[in-house]
Amino acid sequence: MAVRVFFIILIYSLSAQELGAQIFTLNTKDEQVKSITIPDSTVQSVRRKGSVVEIIGEIERNQKGVTFLPIVPFSPDESYEVWNSKSKLFEFTVKSNLSVPRLINVYPLSNEVPANFLKFYLEFSNSMGEVNPYEKISLYKGNQKLEHAILRLDPPLWNEDRTVLTVWLEPGRIKTDLGPNRMIGSILKPADSIEILIEPLRGMNALKMDSTYRKRIVILPRDEIKPSIQNWKLETPVVSSTEQLMINTLEVMDYGSTVSGIKILYGGKDFSGSTDFVNDTTVSFKPDAKWKSGSYILRVNTKVEDLAGNNFNRLFEEDLHGNNTIPEDDAVELEFRIE
Repeated sequence: MAVRVFFIILIYSLSAQELGAQIFTLNTKDEQVKSITIPDSTVQSVRRKGSVVEIIGEIERNQKGVTFLPIVPFSPDESYEVWNSKSKLFEFTVKSNLSVPRLINVYPLSNEVPANFLKFYLEFSNSMGEVNPYEKISLYKGNQKLEHAILRLDPPLWNEDRTVLTVWLEPGRIKTDLGPNRMIGSILKPADSIEILIEPLRGMNALKMDSTYRKRIVILPRDEIKPSIQNWKLETPVVSSTEQLMINTLEVMDYGSTVSGIKILYGGKDFSGSTDFVNDTTVSFKPDAKWKSGSYILRVNTKVEDLAGNNFNRLFEEDLHGNNTIPEDDAVELEFRIE
């Protein structure tokens, strides 16, 4: 039977301030919480909140810590306490109506990337609480795991609500003049077929994704060309409407920098609205107010990148510490009219 879960856990930190939703897992099946896994070998028992009676169940100990399996599954809207031999470690409450986290998208959506591919993004349905998410992400070529491929940043690069994780490939192996590239070599090579493997990550509700995710990508030659706004095409909306402006970049762009790096100006002022990623080569702008007749400016921050980290001012390969006296623009612009 497919696993569907509808629980949220509220954590109250007590003697161990580091305890939180992200460091233990509630294990679920058939819409019930069957057990709890805690990375603390001192755990001895679980009790209902305020009770001195230990819940009957089994304790399994392994390298991951302790898993407690009650004879009767944990109940929604009940509070529980986790104890060691002397004191209460923390308590949690199981509440209903929240599902297990899902991986919604991996950006880029394309299955083809250049050999100097720099980073990708994982978008989740729920706020995530995994402490070390990069340990759950690997690249494989056939059956061989590619070592030293993922940059393990600490802290991880989550967005504000922890629903999008930025995953960098090791930049030192991508940029050809750096030591790791010279000593170990490039991570990706043209014509390679690579699998991105993402093991189940834990949500802030202490529930894990219910399956491992796999995405296969094919490696193209290196991209050594800067993006150019002059290549972009616009599909303009109708005046006096709130239709979306569609921006076709004609090349696959970096998700994070592109969504955050686009503005629309009208009369020299920001024309408010929201930017969204439709697909790898199409970005939409949804205005907060109706479009007026007249001239507009599409303004793009020059730090917006393509998949190889090339931005509008420079290639990722260029030496940032050289004696480069060429001035750099803060933004590039494209004018359009709505009649």
